Amino acid sequence: MTTSSWALVVTFGTLGAALAVMAYGTLARNRFGININSVVCPRCTTHLPRTREPNGLRQKLWGGWTCPVCRAEIDKWGRELPNVHAPNNLSDGHREPKRRFLSTLRGSLTSYFAVTMFTGWDFSFRYPSSAPEWLLYVIFGALETAVAAPAIHFALEYLRQKLGEQPKGDSESNGRPFGTD
Repeated sequence: MTTSSWALVVTFGTLGAALAVMAYGTLARNRFGININSVVCPRCTTHLPRTREPNGLRQKLWGGWTCPVCRAEIDKWGRELPNVHAPNNLSDGHREPKRRFLSTLRGSLTSYFAVTMFTGWDFSFRYPSSAPEWLLYVIFGALETAVAAPAIHFALEYLRQKLGEQPKGDSESNGRPFGTD
């Protein structure tokens, strides 16, 4: 196969996979689906408009409304969502420490593995040419990620905590940058 043939196969394969995910999302009524029916607020039975002004990133990405009458958050399928702005819910910055830690560690591992796969696990920018070489490439990349990413993550968290602390006895910075007298 020529390069242009492979490009067509990859393009139409990706498009087909996206359509399959979208079709499944519509049947399963998850965030990847498309809802063409009208939606009614489950709390106050107000009919919601077809055109909407998204409030927040979740509504921009996945659809949904904020009811103009009762202010309920509603997904694109008409189900009420938990109000993330309520005082009893914890926002992303105030999650319990273990959950926040695991979330940031997962992000570090994913980022490090992606960079490792892009640059080559030995930073040579050479890529394998056969399936067994690719398998070894991914295994070595995963091993490097398993060893190096947590070490880097813990070092950065330690530095973030140390540099982010206020000087002892000075609870307010009084408008001065940290570390200046």
